[in-house]
Amino acid sequence: MQKLHKTARRLVACLARLEGRFHSWFVDASPFSAYLYDRKNAREFANVFCHEAMLADKVRVDAYREGIRRGVKKGDVVVDIGAGSGILSFLAARSAQKVYAIEHADVIDMARRIGADNGIGNVEFIARNSRDVTLPCRADVIVHEQIGGENPLSENMIANLLDARRRLLKPGGRIIPNRFDIFIEPIQLKDEYAVELLWEMNIADIDFRSTAPARRPMSGEQVTSHERRTISVAMVEQCLCDPQPILSFDLETMEESDIPNRLRYRNIAARDGRIDGLCIYFKASFADDLAIETAPTGPVTSWAMLMYRLERTYVARGEAVEYDLEMGSILNDCSWSFTWLRPQAGRSRSGLAAALSFEVARARGSV
Repeated sequence: MQKLHKTARRLVACLARLEGRFHSWFVDASPFSAYLYDRKNAREFANVFCHEAMLADKVRVDAYREGIRRGVKKGDVVVDIGAGSGILSFLAARSAQKVYAIEHADVIDMARRIGADNGIGNVEFIARNSRDVTLPCRADVIVHEQIGGENPLSENMIANLLDARRRLLKPGGRIIPNRFDIFIEPIQLKDEYAVELLWEMNIADIDFRSTAPARRPMSGEQVTSHERRTISVAMVEQCLCDPQPILSFDLETMEESDIPNRLRYRNIAARDGRIDGLCIYFKASFADDLAIETAPTGPVTSWAMLMYRLERTYVARGEAVEYDLEMGSILNDCSWSFTWLRPQAGRSRSGLAAALSFEVARARGSV
C-alpha cells in the first residue's frame, strides 16, 4: 500500500508539471492569448455597469473629449476601435463626416440606442471584431480606448491598432491617443495596507519561514510566484524613485517587432523607504500637453493598478534600483518574470550583486 501511495504521489506531481507547462504554452502563445482575450472581452464588456464606471471617470472622459476635439477635423472619416458605449464615436461625430463604431460585444446594441436617442446620424455601428472588418474607404483618424484595466497591454491594443492602421487608416493618418509610456515602479504602501509575505510573518512567536518557496541554486536566489495584488491610489505611501518608463511606443510609427521580450529597469532611489512591490501603470499621450496618467500617486481613475509583490526590501536615497523583466506574452502579465537586483547600502549600481528572481508566470489570483 505504501508503494502504491508513493507511485500515486509521483503521478500527481508529474501531471502537475505537465499542466503547468501546457498552461504556460497555451496562454503565452500569442494567437491563443488574443483568442482567449477576445472571448473574455466580449463577455465582460457586455455588462453595462463596467461602462458606467468608465463614463463616470472624469479624468478619462475629459482627456478623450479634448484629444478628439483637437485631433478630429471637419469632414474626417473616423474609425472607433472597441467602441463600447459609443462615447468616443459620439464625440468624434461632432466634427467628422462619418464615424465607423466597431464593437464585437453585445454592448453595441446599447450604443445604437444612445446614438438614436441623441439624434446622431453619422455613426455606423459594426458588430464585429475589428480584425474582421473591411471598410468602403480608409479613415483619416482612428480613436480607441483599448487600455487594459490592470495590465495596460492586456486588451491586445498593439496588435489590434497596428492591424487597423495597416488596413483601415490612410497613410499618414492619425491615431488618438498614439503615444504610450509603460511604468513598473517600486512603491511603498501605507502601513495599514502593507501585507507581509507568509514566510516573513511571525505571529505570537510562531515563525512561518518554512513556508518560503523552494530556492534553487542559481545566480542569487530564485523564488517561485510572489503573487500579484490589485491596489488603489489610496493605498500608496510613495514611489521610491522618480518614475521613468520601462517601455515607450508610438502606435502611428511602431511595428510589433519593436516590442522586446526582455527589458531592464535602472533607476536611483529618490527617497528612503520600504519597497513592497512593483506597480504597473501607464501614460497615454494625445499631445505634449495632454495625457492620461494612472500613476500610483496621481488622481483616481477607473483603471486598476497591479502590484507585483516583493520580499520586503529597504532602500536609501541615492541607491541604485534595478530589475530585469521577461515577458512570455505582453497580453498575459502572469507570464512575466522579474529578476530583482536588491539595492545594498554602500554599493554603486555596478556593485549590485545579490539577485532575487521570482516568477509571476503561475501566480494564481491576488492576495
